[in-house]
Amino acid sequence: FWYVFGNMVSIVFAVFFVLVWWQISEANYNFEQFSEKLEPMRWSCLVIGLWNFRLNSESDRELWRQSVANQLRMIYAEEKDQEHVKSRTSMDENVLLLKRFTGFVVNVG
Repeated sequence: FWYVFGNMVSIVFAVFFVLVWWQISEANYNFEQFSEKLEPMRWSCLVIGLWNFRLNSESDRELWRQSVANQLRMIYAEEKDQEHVKSRTSMDENVLLLKRFTGFVVNVG
């Protein structure tokens, strides 16, 4: 009887521990996803993975370096565009809407 009871208590504690650990891990994951949506860290993924140790030839390393450089330039340009969009005045937005409307009318007509 005590052997079965001890096994059952051990199983209950193990299940409880796993469920608590799972809940904590899920909460941490959700927090990281939420914070990533609030303030994306787009630079960090590229900078952390700058060096690829699987590349053997010099040409492969050069292509990898160019690819990473292009991705960093693209992210930088996107951030500059977002800053430009945020700094628009209402007059700039009205001019942009007028240009879009004119382009729409010309394309439809």
